[in-house]
Amino acid sequence: SNYFARTYENELALGIALVDVSTGAVKITELMKEDLDDFLNKVEPAEILVCGTVSLNKNQYKTISVKKNIELNKLSSCGNVLAHIYEIDGPTSNPTFPIAVLGLEKWRLGTLALSNLINHFSSTDYNSSLLKKLSKPKIYDGIKNLKIPLNGLRSLEIFDPQSTDHKESLVYVLDQCKTAMGKR
Repeated sequence: SNYFARTYENELALGIALVDVSTGAVKITELMKEDLDDFLNKVEPAEILVCGTVSLNKNQYKTISVKKNIELNKLSSCGNVLAHIYEIDGPTSNPTFPIAVLGLEKWRLGTLALSNLINHFSSTDYNSSLLKKLSKPKIYDGIKNLKIPLNGLRSLEIFDPQSTDHKESLVYVLDQCKTAMGKR
């Protein structure tokens, strides 16, 4: 995946929006600030747009863009952005109606991150075809997914063994597909 990530923070937690710029797949999640590095190491976004006080080790990631611009920080503004992108018609008296239609009511920080990311795409040189092909946001719920810290993944040698012989990783042992499509 070729993810572009955007963070949105409050005092304790972070909302993260991920958009795969090649397919238009959209994911959002919320997590505690101390879990950010593990999450980003697993997802490996091509670019991270950080606003606020989030600090990341610039040597650890491919590209980190630190953007200090005007942010959407109200759900009513986010509802307008999402209604425009996903072509949701609804009552004009309720600006958060598009958020409810997309099932994002419980994911406030993730919704704010997604809306700010869409605004970033709109204000930069990304072509409008990306905005037209954005899929409905999927929730990446950390509670429903197994969390293995990065050090645990390395110790278990799931993806990359510590030795030079890559045929010792768990993925290599399990992946005995003969075609390229099967290996994906």
